[in-house]
Amino acid sequence: MHIKIYEITHTSINKASQISSRFFDSTEWQAVSSGSFGLLCKNFKIEVRGKDFADISVDVDESGFYSHFIGYGGPDVDYVNSDDLEEIISALERIINKPCKRLKLYPFVKVGHYSQSSFIQKTTSVLHLTNLSFKKEVLYEIRKAQSRAVSVRKLSSKEDIKDFYKIYNETAERVGSDYRTPISVFHTISQIEGSFILGAFKEGRLIAGSVFLCSVEWSYFWWNASNTEGRSLSANYLVMSEAIAILQRQGVFFLDMASSHSPAIRRFKTLWGAKEMAYFEYSK
Repeated sequence: MHIKIYEITHTSINKASQISSRFFDSTEWQAVSSGSFGLLCKNFKIEVRGKDFADISVDVDESGFYSHFIGYGGPDVDYVNSDDLEEIISALERIINKPCKRLKLYPFVKVGHYSQSSFIQKTTSVLHLTNLSFKKEVLYEIRKAQSRAVSVRKLSSKEDIKDFYKIYNETAERVGSDYRTPISVFHTISQIEGSFILGAFKEGRLIAGSVFLCSVEWSYFWWNASNTEGRSLSANYLVMSEAIAILQRQGVFFLDMASSHSPAIRRFKTLWGAKEMAYFEYSK
């Protein structure tokens, strides 16, 4: 495989993200990566045997580069051979002069010949929004929240995000997570067209919230938070119900609910009808 890679502007690669489902390659998300995480975002054109093959964007820090630091990345193709991809990674390592720390392909990208490669097959939970099939328990939990006068709306003001961040910190502490996403990330997401943060309220108090990142046919459910009152009132079920309605109106077909790190989280997604879908990750 004769590969040539050269750097391009973010404008070039962003054209593809505007008409595809590759949210984490968008200019808006690159601004988050650089502004909130201090990463250097670089974009490259890949030529194979003198012909355009793909574009790829990466996030660079002192230790190496990612595609991406948060979310999916890799070449903007629907299919790639793992041997070719390892060659591309090696070429990028030579150009950037740093190691590839992680490259996580979107679940809609198919990988050929990966059994003996450095790629690991993992799974994420994906909900097909045009063919919903959720359990009766979901309807019960939604009605429970509605009967307790829980309301849902988008969060956009500084005070909204500040209140959400308090609940996010409570949730992270409860599940034993040491990492905290900077609050600036949520401020920026609330202003990205198509993406949104939904909050559940009880008598004017924010009790739960979820983040939805959207790009054309795919959306990504990346952060979820609730306090004790929110969990007791099943607020997250009402939030998810409202989010699905919004996504359907936007013409989104799939909701990626991310990987599950506990049986309780996996059960929540299964109740909504989410199915496991494979994706591939290269990491060092």
